Amino acid sequence: MCMKYVNATATCFKLITMDNNKIIAYNAPFNSIKSTEENNILSLDNFSIVTQIDFLGTGSPEHKADNPLEMKKNVDFIIRLTNCDHIEENRLGRDLDCFSINLKEMYEKQQVDKACFDFFSYTRITNVNNLDLPRGTGKYVIKVLIKNSEDTEYSIQSMTKLVIM
Repeated sequence: MCMKYVNATATCFKLITMDNNKIIAYNAPFNSIKSTEENNILSLDNFSIVTQIDFLGTGSPEHKADNPLEMKKNVDFIIRLTNCDHIEENRLGRDLDCFSINLKEMYEKQQVDKACFDFFSYTRITNVNNLDLPRGTGKYVIKVLIKNSEDTEYSIQSMTKLVIM
């Protein structure tokens, strides 16, 4: 089950243009990509995954206790690429990125905004370099996994389809 009050999306881009550590443009979004073969090994050329995470507060006092932003939690994420297969044992997942967001720190740095209630938007760029494909071509999914830092189990917050040819 996903975490309430958190929205997450992942999008693949061939190129991200930056200037002085600031994003200028996201170029060539895609949901399918052609693999390359060298020495009988399939791989993907370099690309980036942009993960947009939005934490939403609440105006209801009775909901604050289960809201990670309102409780100033530390939240852990994994960006995982997994091949799609009907048989669970055949699915191979590869963690491409893992990171944490300390919401208490974001409040301290005055990064949390307020509209009707508090909200915080975070963008994470994951650069994928020469990724080998032991499961070959086909349908894959990019999962955004989430958990509170004090928890042990991750849950799937979102999934994005990626077809590899």
